[in-house]
Amino acid sequence: MAAVQQSDAERFLERPDLPADGAGRDVQFVGGDGVGMVAAQFLSKRGGVVRTLRIGLGISLVSALAALMVAAGSQPTLLQLLLPQLPLAFGAGLVIPSAIAGAVTPQGQRAGLAAGLLGCLQMFGAALFGYVAVRLYAGTAVPMLAIQVGAFALAAAVMLLIHRQSPDATAARQSV
Repeated sequence: MAAVQQSDAERFLERPDLPADGAGRDVQFVGGDGVGMVAAQFLSKRGGVVRTLRIGLGISLVSALAALMVAAGSQPTLLQLLLPQLPLAFGAGLVIPSAIAGAVTPQGQRAGLAAGLLGCLQMFGAALFGYVAVRLYAGTAVPMLAIQVGAFALAAAVMLLIHRQSPDATAARQSV
């Protein structure tokens, strides 16, 4: 009979220095995502959806880079890894409602289709990046954080490309 080997995840969860109740994720959501989503409402009214998207993506990308640098340095503590995730979550809280508003506003009659497509793409991206992170796992957080940096860089590039090609952006550039 083959012995059951303990997975990396099980060894990770048995560490006494890690919270067992998921409190870190709760703090991240309330302190980051939730506050960002509330702030997105006010920022979008003052500067528009595109500006709010840029701010959110910028904050998230810089925070992801900071987390990657911390993880690549030495043996970081859990707190050192989680601290850069709070501003990252805040930036994501700015991005998510702004992206949804940007997706459904241009053609209100197709808002359901746009929202459904956005949700599908979100879940597909999460599944894809989760799969890649598991395949690249090497005992550190570096691959996961590198994927975060790549995902936010890709999102920023796509947002800039879409904005440059939109008729409103073209008209704004020509009027200057």
